Amino acid sequence: MLKTRMMQDLKLAGHALKTQKTYLECIGLFAQFCWSPEQADQAQVREWVEKLQKSQVGPQRLRQHFAALKFLYGKTLARPEQVAFLSWPKDPKRLPKVLTEDQVSRLLDALESPKYRVFFTTLYATGLRLREASHLEVGDIDAARGVIHVRHAKGQRERLVMLSPRSFGRTGSKSDR
Repeated sequence: MLKTRMMQDLKLAGHALKTQKTYLECIGLFAQFCWSPEQADQAQVREWVEKLQKSQVGPQRLRQHFAALKFLYGKTLARPEQVAFLSWPKDPKRLPKVLTEDQVSRLLDALESPKYRVFFTTLYATGLRLREASHLEVGDIDAARGVIHVRHAKGQRERLVMLSPRSFGRTGSKSDR
């Protein structure tokens, strides 16, 4: 069965469980469209891509579909020419919405629990992802060097994140900000 073969290939390639599920979901939708991805020719793949683009799927989700198709045809079915025409869609350029210093202070002050105040202050000061911050341990913080050792970074990569001097010794009161 195609699903089983693709799952084995995804595991062999070392893809994260979430990526495996996403790719299989994308290929499942493609299979509903063409009935048999194994039998589909490039014209059917192109029709699917056009349908996705017309459905107003966002660029990130479109990239997931494309990556799943490229993996299916490139690895599992060993027919990369079927998807050679695919080009990665780009995100529209948008400026991020940045909170003012006062807004950040009010947001952090609204957190009643010191534990959550420290957690979200750390997120804000370092730019860590939620998963990265939630896996931090006391030993990961090297205050002398002003760095945090992030062990659970995206893609199982470790990295060091700098701490600003202002991050040390915060009590959470407004006078410290």
